[in-house]
Amino acid sequence: MKKDIQIPEVKGVSLLALHEAQEGSDAKVWNIYLLNSGAQSMETIMIVLRGSSEDKKTSVMRRSLEKLGSGCFARLEFVPDELVSFRNEYLITYFQDNTMFEKNYTLEPGSLNTDAMVNIPELGAQGIRFE
Repeated sequence: MKKDIQIPEVKGVSLLALHEAQEGSDAKVWNIYLLNSGAQSMETIMIVLRGSSEDKKTSVMRRSLEKLGSGCFARLEFVPDELVSFRNEYLITYFQDNTMFEKNYTLEPGSLNTDAMVNIPELGAQGIRFE
């Protein structure tokens, strides 16, 4: 039964937002990264991304990564300026040692702003960390 399914707490995984120059342009965009700072690799990673505002929705995007080693990160997407005011959701599901983990990150409107940036030592850059 559904009540019997145990999904353990996610530790050592963060979503990062870095305000970086877009390739081939001087314009800056928000790049979203998945960081595995845990001791074990993440395997068979599924990511569902979607955004919404009061009257608009983005397409639901799905992405997969085969593996993300300990201390590694992967770029998931960039968020253009017109979507910064949206509520952006990232549902991350992955396996470690044949155990499924799941974490939902919600970036509320206005949460992507340069005033909220802190040092992200794992990337050697300034950005926003979502736990």
